[in-house]
Order: sequence, then structure tokens, then C-alpha cells
Amino acid sequence: MYAFTLLALPLGFVIMYAGVRDPGQKESALRSVFKGVVMGIPGLLLWLPYALLVRPSWGSFALSLAFLLRYWVLPFGLMTGAYALARGFRGLERGTDYRAAVAFGLGFLSVFQAAHAVMHWADRYPAYVLVLPVTLAASAFAYPVLLEETAIDGLPEGLRWLAAALGGFFLAAVALALFFLKLEWLGLVLAVLYTAGALYLGIERLGRRP
Repeated sequence: MYAFTLLALPLGFVIMYAGVRDPGQKESALRSVFKGVVMGIPGLLLWLPYALLVRPSWGSFALSLAFLLRYWVLPFGLMTGAYALARGFRGLERGTDYRAAVAFGLGFLSVFQAAHAVMHWADRYPAYVLVLPVTLAASAFAYPVLLEETAIDGLPEGLRWLAAALGGFFLAAVALALFFLKLEWLGLVLAVLYTAGALYLGIERLGRRP
């Protein structure tokens, strides 16, 4: 039942890779996704203490904040640090590393998706099986757009793009939390809206690249 959870992010990479025509970019994407997977392992070890020790406030809207930290802020924050170590931000500053950043993120977050599948294996709840992997995959395409804009603008001007990313992540976390607050229909609407907007942002940026 968790096959989709495990395959959503790798499938996203396959789709992106299929659209790359330049052999050099194909090689760069493969190197980046491999680096992402490798660096995702220590990233996961840093994330696990929070995931195992901090319990969400079930039945409260504070659940959104718990999900925000657990599934978005901490993984994507760790991914950003790992990407800085692996490649640096020079390519993003020049506007040439978006595909590499997406590939790295998809590889990095695939490690976390595997952990999610294991940790929620007994739950088999649609919010974990479908909503979480879909919104995370969409986030993996949208976040590098905002990270690239941050690198181009520099700090402190670029903080507005990180604030926009945080706002998007919060919307996705709220959508996920609503499934546990007996508001599944609203959670589904928000999840669809977030996924559509995030994928549009990523696909539009991909369309600018050769």
C-alpha cells in the first residue's frame, strides 16, 4: 500500500530526467540525485530524534505546526544545508542549477519518504499514503525555484522568497492536518490547490531551461 509513497519522488526524477535533452545536464542530474540520496542518510539521522520523540497534538490545530516541522521545515532545511555543502549556491545565483537542485532534493527527500513509509506502515491512512507523498513531491519542484530566487537576490532581500516557501509549506501542513481533524474534504481541496500551484511553479521554471 505504501508503494506510491516510496515511488512518488523517484518517479518525479524520472519525469524530469526524461525532459532533459542536453547530455551534460543529464549527467549532472544523475550525479545530483545520487549525491542527494547519499547526503539524505545523515540528514535522516539528524531528523529522526525529533520524529521519534516529539508527539503531535492530535485533535488540535497545533497539529499543523507539528506537521510543518516534521515533514517540511526540518527536511527541507536539512536539504538546503546539504545542498550548500554538496554544490554550493553559485550555480543557483547564475540561474543555471535549478534542475540540479531539483534532482538533489528528490534524491535527498526520497530517503525521508522511505522513513515515512516505515514509520506509518501500520496506519495505512490515505493522508499518509497519498496526500503526504504528493504534496512533498510537488514541494520538491517548487522549493528550488524559491531557493534560486533567494540566491539571486541575496540576503536580506532574498528572505521574502524563503518566507513564501514557508507559507506554502504551512498550507500543505494544514491540508494534511485537516484529514486528522475530521475535515477531509477541506484538506483535500487545500492539498489539490497546493499541489497544483507548486507543480505549476516548478514546471514553469523547467520550461525556461534548455
